[in-house]
This record gives sequence, C-alpha cells and structure tokens, in this order.
Amino acid sequence: MAWNWGVDALRDYALPSLLQRDNIPWLLQNDFEVTFNVFTLPNDADRLREMLQDAFGRVTFSSNAPSKALTVNVLPTDHDPSDTLGVKRLAFLAQCQLATEAGAPILITGSDAFYGNGSIRNICLYARKPGVATGVLSTRVKRDPFLRLLQEYQRTFPGRPVSNAKLVDMALRTQIEAAELSDVDRDRNTSFTTGSSFRRLSDDIHVGIYHLPSPVMFWPEKTDTWFFDYWCKGYYQSLDHIWPAKLVAQRRWRVLASSDIFFLAELTPEEEEVAKHRYQPEDHRLFNEAFAMELPHTVHSEMVVATLRREWYLAP
Repeated sequence: MAWNWGVDALRDYALPSLLQRDNIPWLLQNDFEVTFNVFTLPNDADRLREMLQDAFGRVTFSSNAPSKALTVNVLPTDHDPSDTLGVKRLAFLAQCQLATEAGAPILITGSDAFYGNGSIRNICLYARKPGVATGVLSTRVKRDPFLRLLQEYQRTFPGRPVSNAKLVDMALRTQIEAAELSDVDRDRNTSFTTGSSFRRLSDDIHVGIYHLPSPVMFWPEKTDTWFFDYWCKGYYQSLDHIWPAKLVAQRRWRVLASSDIFFLAELTPEEEEVAKHRYQPEDHRLFNEAFAMELPHTVHSEMVVATLRREWYLAP
C-alpha cells in the first residue's frame, strides 16, 4: 500500500531495498513468479505506474529474468481517502481474495521499510510450504538519522547491497527512543509496554524477546479474512496484535528468530514517533521479559529468544 507520502517512501528506500540482488531479483532468476500489487488512491496511481515500470524494467533487464515471471499491478481504490484504516482494510481483504484464488502466498511489504539483502529470498524459500504464516524480526528507527547512515554507506560502497548484519547495526544506532529504552539490562525501562525486550551479549550479538513479531508472509485462508473482518473489526494493526493468536491455535505460526535470516527496519518520522511510539519507563524492570498484553502468542513468544547479529556498517 502506498499513497501520499508513502509513494515517495516506496521510491526512495523500500523499493530499492526490495530490488537488491538477493531479494526480488533473486526470485525472478530462480523460477519464482512474482506479482507485485500496490494498493493506492486514484491521485497517485499514474505516478506509481511510471515509477514501478522504470524500477522493475531496469531489474528485469539487468538480471535477464523472463518477463512472464513478473507482474506489476497498481490498484487504486475510490474509498474515502480520509478513512485510512478503511483503505487498509479493503486492500488487505482484496489481496487475500486474489491470493486465495491464485493459490499463492502473500508477502506484505511496507512502503516505510528497508529490507536487508537476502531477507526476501530467505523468507520465500522457507514459506513456500503451504499453510504457514511467518513472522519476522524488525525494529523502528528514526527515519532521518537512519537515512544519513544509509547514504554514508552507499557513498562508501557504491552499488553494494546492505546485508542483514549491517542493517542491524544501522538500526541499533538509530532506533527510536522506545526501542532504545526496551533494554532490560537497565532497571528502568519500557519493556513492559513496548512488547520487546533486548539485551546486549557482546559487541556483535544482541538478543531479544519479540512479543509481537510482524506477520510478513502467509498463505491466506478464508477463515483469516473472516477473523480479520469480524473479530479484528478490520483494524490493520490487529495483524500482529491479535491475528497470531489464531495462527498459534491452528499451529500455523512460525517466527524467523534470527536477523541473519530476515531483518527489516521501519523508518519512523519524528512526528510519528512522538505521537504514537512514546512510552513511560517503569522502575524495577531489570531483566523483565513480560508484556502487559497477555494473549496466547505473546505468552508463547516469551519462550523464544531472538538473535540480532550486527556488523559495523562501514566495515569493508
């Protein structure tokens, strides 16, 4: 989904990261059929079509991928643009219907995300098995400081993809305040309310508990759309807050708990961080790995220690 500022975000960092050599281009070179759907508003449709045609045209030409392996669709909706949640609901339900009819999985990609090189390849190889839904590791970062590090990396290593380990390093250097304060090696932290708790084991290894890992790739079933529309009231954030409880009960839920397999950074503008992602630290939370919201998947997640491996982003 991309409209308004999301079109620029997709163009400037999400799409370039998706088109790194071991992400979508690798799929096209290895017999995967890729349909790239972008749901948008009518005013942004033409701009998106031009942008995507240019970006994917260069990729298919440079990778010698067969043209039939890739389909790109821009799908505008006439829904009231002021009803953002309604637009997201309709887009999600429409994509589930398309995938169900095609007998294919869905890979959700965000216009405000940056993906490590190889992450898309890895999750597609793992989640090829029908029936599973796969969650991944991510963290929110301060958009502008992150982009400055990314630009420095690109100037230093022109044309070189960003590995997951280097992306982890950039993310940890620029994470939003709430994520930084989720460090449970400090007695006063925000882990009880953010849904994440992190610990540093060494310079290059960090570990964490992710109570709400984001579902990224899944094979939709009819019961999923019913559950989302009825129980979740179409609220898009319920995809990681509530839906995994159903997936756990059905034994469909899988979490890729290593950043070497998959990692993404969610780029967060300062105004959004202040408005939506600020939490008050609490005392006596040393080594706390509990979470205020107790659901089957949040409790289950406390049993899984995720690994984040970092490598200095300017290392040769």
